[in-house]
Amino acid sequence: MRFHRDGLLFYCKAGMYTLGLTPLVLLWRDRHTSLYENQLSIVLQVLDDGVSCATLENVVLFTFTPELALAEEVVPGDLVRVSVASIEWQDNLIHVTDAVFQKRCSPQRGIADSWTKLAHVGQSTCSMALLRSMLSDDGKDAVMMHDQ
Repeated sequence: MRFHRDGLLFYCKAGMYTLGLTPLVLLWRDRHTSLYENQLSIVLQVLDDGVSCATLENVVLFTFTPELALAEEVVPGDLVRVSVASIEWQDNLIHVTDAVFQKRCSPQRGIADSWTKLAHVGQSTCSMALLRSMLSDDGKDAVMMHDQ
């Protein structure tokens, strides 16, 4: 079976890893390293209301219609994969558009992805100052928006 390269994975071999975010691992995708550079999916957790889906930091990026949630039999706590068509970064605002449900994920996956997984898509328009403000403790400097 032939596999296509889908980015570069950088990791620190000597690092101690726990479940969640780590600066010791980075997946890099661009037009030179991946056939799917602009195709991005993110794993989100279904919240207690049964329709909202959020990142590891509880940022809601996708909302099921009640009909779709019922048809897919999602329950609070489930992990779901969602594709994202476009991301725009402007003045501390992140606009995520065309988020589309792909599938339910295995519970063995553990946790949802961080919103930072989306950061590389907008790398040409995203500044380090914006990323730092998004990661700040107070979170007052940045807002994440979702358009359906």
